[in-house]
Amino acid sequence: MSCPICVYLNRKCSSLGNALAEGGQYAEGATQYAACLKVKPDYAAAHSNLALCLVRLNRYDEAVREYEEALRLDPTNTDARNGLTYVQNLQRGAAPPP
Repeated sequence: MSCPICVYLNRKCSSLGNALAEGGQYAEGATQYAACLKVKPDYAAAHSNLALCLVRLNRYDEAVREYEEALRLDPTNTDARNGLTYVQNLQRGAAPPP
């Protein structure tokens, strides 16, 4: 069973990460998602959201690792699957940069 305080903090942390990323503050968003993952390392959506921020920061190798972890935790996560394909295409020069 999850700790109620941990669940609450994780939601708040994830919400802040979402707001920062949506505002174009990708480094700050990445920091928030990483903090979420310290509390709940099996939170697939946070791995996927962290990866998106890392892509926007041109940190492609790290983004690949985060997308892969998101997919390991949740193989049905289509955002992570699509994000992984996109960043792999970026690495090969087959997609325009973000």
